[in-house]
Amino acid sequence: MVGAGNSLAQAMIDRLWGVVAFSVIVSIGVAFAYAAMPALIMRAVDPTQTAEANGLNALARSLGTSTASAIIGAVLGQLTIQLGGATYPSEAGIRLTLAIGAVAALFALGRWGPGRVRRGGPGAPNHRRP
Repeated sequence: MVGAGNSLAQAMIDRLWGVVAFSVIVSIGVAFAYAAMPALIMRAVDPTQTAEANGLNALARSLGTSTASAIIGAVLGQLTIQLGGATYPSEAGIRLTLAIGAVAALFALGRWGPGRVRRGGPGAPNHRRP
């Protein structure tokens, strides 16, 4: 949903209702991802390692959001326009950041999406240690 929302934004960015619509779609996608991740982690690791795995997930989220903010800030800082003596991000910069978000979402879906979680291996909950 995040990738779809960012992709739809390219066509709807020039209308207020479009901005609201793609913002809602992206927000729902992020909420689903944040809600589903702990459950996926719990299914993929040994029951004795769930705390560590979920702690690492929280750390990865923090690193990911701070890195993404820095990248988007750098892009928007380079692609600006002057308007009334003030500097603002340009439409090209906003479109590029939306494209970056869509590509990142598609990469994440391909890498960690449905069917990508290993089950039954040494880290799976149903694996019995000798």
